[in-house]
Amino acid sequence: MGVRITSLAEIPYDAERGYFIYLLHGHAPTEVNEALQQSFDILAKEAGQYNYVVIMGYTGEFGGEVMNQYSIDGLDTFETLPAILISTVNPHQFEKITSISKNKPFKQNEKVVLISLKQRTRTKDEVFNLGTN
Repeated sequence: MGVRITSLAEIPYDAERGYFIYLLHGHAPTEVNEALQQSFDILAKEAGQYNYVVIMGYTGEFGGEVMNQYSIDGLDTFETLPAILISTVNPHQFEKITSISKNKPFKQNEKVVLISLKQRTRTKDEVFNLGTN
């Protein structure tokens, strides 16, 4: 059974998942954004089986909303997106816990990884091969 979410409002405040995976597309149409769109359904089909949820909004503003919710300060969304954000913390509970900064490190059980596809990839093939290199 898959889990496909298109808005942070759809995530219950008490939802517990192994991972929250956000596919954050950029503002302009690119091959990378197209690859994220194709990946959304593929990843969502497997989500329930592997204890994660895949989240992708309909607009470029969604990426900024997610980054704000996770208190990712100092990164320009136009320079960073498209990107993949992977977290072990429910976005509604994250703001109560900490923020991403050198002054406030994460607690041991909190994990957040932001992979900027804009800085690492240019084509669909590069996106799909990202984990194999």
